Amino acid sequence: MRDKEKVDFYIFLTYLPRFGEHRLSTFEQKFIIVPTSELEKRIQIKKAGNRGVFFFCFNFEGKKVVEKRDAVTNYSDYLNRWDLIEHALEG
Repeated sequence: MRDKEKVDFYIFLTYLPRFGEHRLSTFEQKFIIVPTSELEKRIQIKKAGNRGVFFFCFNFEGKKVVEKRDAVTNYSDYLNRWDLIEHALEG
């Protein structure tokens, strides 16, 4: 992970399609907000791609979020967790 000494959180923005009655009507945005220290632990089980870049494939099932690319990793506790950043700013 580049710049991990300078970054407190990594924020993943996902766009999930919402379908109306017959077609795509809009996209729903979901944020996965992970502290750098936690993400650093979790990428130990992942394989880096070309040039050391990590890829994440999040699957959403209601409020459950898992990343399944290399090993199943639960990210549900980090879904839309803006309060983690607010708390860090207060401290």
